[in-house]
Amino acid sequence: MAPQSAFWSNTIWYGFGMNVEPDVAGPDWWHDGQYNGTRTLLVHWSNGISAALVFNGCPEHWEQFTLNDMMGALNGGITAVRTWPAHDLFSQYDVPQDR
Repeated sequence: MAPQSAFWSNTIWYGFGMNVEPDVAGPDWWHDGQYNGTRTLLVHWSNGISAALVFNGCPEHWEQFTLNDMMGALNGGITAVRTWPAHDLFSQYDVPQDR
């Protein structure tokens, strides 16, 4: 017997700690939350782009800083990129290789 998933709507379901929304190209999935002065979002889109937002602070009324606000900001930034680099950009920055 297959395990049941918790459905939030007809299309979005929750399982293994992730919200999942099927898309023609594959599933989009994300998880967001807050804890004592932090706010986070981890998202992966079916187009292969993944992003994480981690804030070391949160408004006193965290509900004023919603998932829709964060997703809207990410979507706006991502759709503004006309051409993505085809190579790794980390070598251009002083990123420590060993610790």
